Amino acid sequence: EMEGPKGDFGSQLQGPIVRFVEDPLAPGKYIDMRHMLIVGFKYGTMVGFAIEVFQLVKFPKSAMDPQDFYSNSLGAQFNNVFGLQVKTAKDATVLLDLFLRSEFFRTKSAVVK
Repeated sequence: EMEGPKGDFGSQLQGPIVRFVEDPLAPGKYIDMRHMLIVGFKYGTMVGFAIEVFQLVKFPKSAMDPQDFYSNSLGAQFNNVFGLQVKTAKDATVLLDLFLRSEFFRTKSAVVK
């Protein structure tokens, strides 16, 4: 579920209500769902990297966090696999759950058409 506009100067205005989720395939590792669904899914890893570089100047304490890069990468992979289906799905959370729990779908070679 996504929340409406709020946020602060250094963050995206919208994002998931639950911000951090434990990775089902890597217990103890957490996914930043804002980075996954807003940055990685919508814009990809290159824009995610550019945001981190921008943060070095404006918000150095939050810049270059490995968790952000990991989450951006998962979001880009999710888009590569299920991007078209997400646009027409009645409940895209089913696709997200499938993606997060499946080693197959989380490989870069998996693409569903």
